[in-house]
Amino acid sequence: MQVSGEPRSFVDVAHGAADAIFEHLTGIRGIFSTKVLYVLVTDRATENAEFSLVRSDWDGARETVLLKSSQPLMSPSWSPDGRQISYVSFASGNSAIHVMDLESGEVEVVAEYEGVNSAPSYSPDGSLMAMTLSRSGNPEIYTMDIQERSLRQVTDHHAIDTEPSWSTDGTKLLFTSDRSGTVQI
Repeated sequence: MQVSGEPRSFVDVAHGAADAIFEHLTGIRGIFSTKVLYVLVTDRATENAEFSLVRSDWDGARETVLLKSSQPLMSPSWSPDGRQISYVSFASGNSAIHVMDLESGEVEVVAEYEGVNSAPSYSPDGSLMAMTLSRSGNPEIYTMDIQERSLRQVTDHHAIDTEPSWSTDGTKLLFTSDRSGTVQI
């Protein structure tokens, strides 16, 4: 195998080569070009707590702070094409789901209803976003059409339904709920 690239992109070329080698040896797609999103909290136990939304390589290298806030940030999620991320922010005093375009840095609030707005999760084709909203009084799972921003309520139960996640084919949603008295998927 031979790989080439610009000196400034050495790490990306090395990660790509590692992916190809791993897949050749195991038959499993490599993870070495993967990017990770996470929330870093500094000075947590003080009044000066700072929340940072960070993107890095799979191994934690080349960290890039995408957003800093004095209010909590949580639940970062990638769009399937990797061009956008969604996350929850409390900057307005209430939870709200935001979408950030990674190329332009533009941020749009897509859900800021009274009560809970949390756990955004993109469908595999990127056309829908599942989320937890309590706009009807109880935390329920909703899907939002990304283009039209229209909502559809998926669950309707007195228990708390939260943390939706899509099946790989996009036909099912898994979520946590305390319907049985304890938290279950």
